Amino acid sequence: MPTSKINGFDHYWEDFGSGEALIILHGAVSSGKNQLGHARELSSDFRVLVPDMRGMGQSQHTSSIATGAWVDDVKGLLDHLGLAAAHLFGTGLGTRVALRFAIDHPEMTTSLILDDSIIAFDQAGGSAMNSRLSDPDSMPRETVQLYESLHGSEWKVAVRSYFDWRNQTATQDYFNLRELSKGITVPTLITRGDAREPIHPLSHSYELFENIKTARLWIKPEGGCFATPEGYSVVRRFIAESAKQPVST
Repeated sequence: MPTSKINGFDHYWEDFGSGEALIILHGAVSSGKNQLGHARELSSDFRVLVPDMRGMGQSQHTSSIATGAWVDDVKGLLDHLGLAAAHLFGTGLGTRVALRFAIDHPEMTTSLILDDSIIAFDQAGGSAMNSRLSDPDSMPRETVQLYESLHGSEWKVAVRSYFDWRNQTATQDYFNLRELSKGITVPTLITRGDAREPIHPLSHSYELFENIKTARLWIKPEGGCFATPEGYSVVRRFIAESAKQPVST
């Protein structure tokens, strides 16, 4: 699969299908590998691009990540592929990147799909995530094996660089989207299971729904992920309808 130099770093991504471009952005300390099920399912209707964010997966690992690097890299990927705009589908951390991209580059954002949204730093969620990541040397073996499968032998670099990135005041200020999200006008689909957990607070999905006047909210009952035949039908229908609307300027 393709690897190219984008914004000075080697970036890896998977490319499936054809049609309207859909970029899927993975969650924290993860990689596109965790999104391949979505990509394969949706590639029957769209061209699905699944990048590994800078510092993670098979993209170039780095000991430090600039505050807005992942937003810049989405634009860099679109420019590299000669795409004027794309639908953006984010999960967890990916929702923060997708939202900020839509705020900074509305003309390049056809629509947003936000699963397990995070609108800003949350004390309970931040503490829960930090407790998981603060000491890679003490992680359970099964966690180490997971990170090795996602990031390879340099998995500790990926974990530590993300931990450092998320604990910078500049990072949390840049991704505090409580007010900025009110200016988003592109079609937006917010999806969520109804499970209560601290890292992706259910309240953030409701807050985004209130902030974004073009938003739809789809909650799957019984705590599950949207990845069901019904959920994929919701996503397909939303993207198809969004593609008919003019791109924001």
